Amino acid sequence: MFSLDCAESKRTRSLFSTTSRARASISANSNPCASVKVSAMRLYHYERTCGASTANRFVRPLPAPDRSLPPHRRLKRRAYLDQEYWGKPVPSFGDPNARLLILGLAPGAHGANRTGRMFTGDKSGVFLYRALYETGFATTIDGRELKGAYITASAHCAPPDNKPTREELANCRPYLEQELKLLKNVKVVVALGRIAFDTYLTITGQKAKFGHHAVHNFSPILIASYHPSQQNTSTGRLTAEMLREVFETASRHT
Repeated sequence: MFSLDCAESKRTRSLFSTTSRARASISANSNPCASVKVSAMRLYHYERTCGASTANRFVRPLPAPDRSLPPHRRLKRRAYLDQEYWGKPVPSFGDPNARLLILGLAPGAHGANRTGRMFTGDKSGVFLYRALYETGFATTIDGRELKGAYITASAHCAPPDNKPTREELANCRPYLEQELKLLKNVKVVVALGRIAFDTYLTITGQKAKFGHHAVHNFSPILIASYHPSQQNTSTGRLTAEMLREVFETASRHT
């Protein structure tokens, strides 16, 4: 059972939070820690990790960065040695009245795990937000503000080697289930990658075969896409045109 203890809004709530000093310069719609245009929203923080050792529960916001975080979430690239990594669960964000839900895999080790914002700070985000901008789901090419779209993930912590375990996925699944209930206007779900696709079907109990740009006439409609990982985009498995076509299809159904 979920006990969210919200002040006013029962319909739209943020499931994660950050410390009060985090990324104040980002606009409200793009900041996963902000209220995303919903008044009296109380923020929560998923405790420490989505790993098997942690119970699924909401807790009050934690102060200051935690030095006891797993090493793989604290390891920095040389280019970012002067930056403080976010290193905690990365919140979902977007338009609470979204008609499009985008389901990703997990935060990138040096992208969202560093910046604290979904698909931000690495090449996969550049690829995704450009497609969203070109199809009208983002107001700027960097995805600073989403329009009619909401982004979440199968796992909210950066996993070792970018491969979340079954336990991590299972521990994060209740948050996705709650988001699906709260986002009442969603008409289309775009699953980025096979794991996101399977995670969504596990929740809905539906059966479908994964294939890029495969459209499944469920309610809401489910569209599968290759994940815009650097491996997929650099090898040509997923091109900018291919990803744009996925969101053009999504736009027609929203």
